[in-house]
Amino acid sequence: SGNNVTNSTIGHGVKVNGSAKTPAWILTKNRDDTTVSSVNQSWRVWHKDLTDTYVLFLDRVLYQLDPTAHSNGYIHDVTSTTYKTTHANVDSNAVNGASDKMLAYCFAEVEGYSKFGVYEGNGSADGTFVYTGFRPAWVLIKHIDTSMNYSIVDSVRDNINDSTNDVLFPDGNFAENTSNKYLDFVSNGIKFRGTSAGVNASATYVYAAFAEQPFKYANAK
Repeated sequence: SGNNVTNSTIGHGVKVNGSAKTPAWILTKNRDDTTVSSVNQSWRVWHKDLTDTYVLFLDRVLYQLDPTAHSNGYIHDVTSTTYKTTHANVDSNAVNGASDKMLAYCFAEVEGYSKFGVYEGNGSADGTFVYTGFRPAWVLIKHIDTSMNYSIVDSVRDNINDSTNDVLFPDGNFAENTSNKYLDFVSNGIKFRGTSAGVNASATYVYAAFAEQPFKYANAK
């Protein structure tokens, strides 16, 4: 339940193998704000490789919004047990609306299972290689220099490294793209194979990736 108090402390409860773990990726949403035209309704996305004053949006209607730097930020001081929110900006209801029902998804890095990072694209068909330490099953990518859709590629719809990828755009209301080559999943990471501005222009990107076979914490019988 939000309180719209500056520097309000929120407990996130993220643990790995029983130990508290600092999140690398946080998505927040105000469940009570129903004003469709308002920026308040957008998801806020915090990523460990962005400064605490940087804001990403994830929203079907407002996907065209640029990634935005705000002097007061929204989420900051992320630790192994808590994070803090601000309310100085008019649209910060998305992280701490007064008496509103708030939702937060918090993800930590787990060796061999999940990886959250940043990379520089090179605008070449022989694209950037991103090391994750595992073969990904699912990756979400966001260009952070301009407004552009998020891109999702997975190993279920794309189960071989072929000539094209099936790409989903979670902030858009249109069908998957099946006509372009974006990337290959390899044994230890992601190799970009296309020049799409969504994933491999000469620009900066953040990503979230999850493993296909996360053995490190598997419970075999």
